[in-house]
Amino acid sequence: AQAEAWQERLLPNPVISVVFRFPEGGGQPSVEAGLAAELLSLLRQSTRVKTADARLRAVAQEAVSAVLDVVAEVQETYAEVQALEASLPFLRQRRELVGRVLELERARFEGGETSRLDLVTLQAQQVEIEAEVDDVLLNLKRAKQTLATLLGDPRSDLRWSVSYWEIPPYNSVTETEWLTAALQHRPEIQQRVFELEALGVEAELARAWFLDEIEVGVEGEHEESAW
Repeated sequence: AQAEAWQERLLPNPVISVVFRFPEGGGQPSVEAGLAAELLSLLRQSTRVKTADARLRAVAQEAVSAVLDVVAEVQETYAEVQALEASLPFLRQRRELVGRVLELERARFEGGETSRLDLVTLQAQQVEIEAEVDDVLLNLKRAKQTLATLLGDPRSDLRWSVSYWEIPPYNSVTETEWLTAALQHRPEIQQRVFELEALGVEAELARAWFLDEIEVGVEGEHEESAW
């Protein structure tokens, strides 16, 4: 898009023509020389420059939009890693407590103080908490791998940890104000605006179709040592 914007700023290539005419009865040939350029290209140059600039701005906004999408994905993945790491200590404490209660319940069952149903219920809870811990560990590994890839280090050993989540400061901006700012500055919207601007300029160019074959230039004829 940038190359096209520079190209549209260049003047059209002139056409140089040279014609030799030989008289039927002999003698010195005459020479005709001409220099011509497309009139339409000259008239349309400023408009075509506007079109190319609008498309360049649209492509730039598209690039900014892609960058913002990656940044948002990094933030979401980072928050996911924070949440999973924060939940692990509580799940492990819960697993430890269930294990202690299960040992106590097993001792009571062997002493005849409780039923097998209570023991089986605690065993099922232990299996459930173990599966939950395994799921969190697996999801944490996947989230860390995704985050490392987004940060450009896909071969990371994943032994690192992220900072602990903190409550963000209070922001007095309302949702309506955020939406208004987004409608004015979001690159996706600006991209569409520039694309529509380029299409509007192209529509104006289409109205000058009758100038397509018109050329303007100068011609000279040299005959008998004079022009």
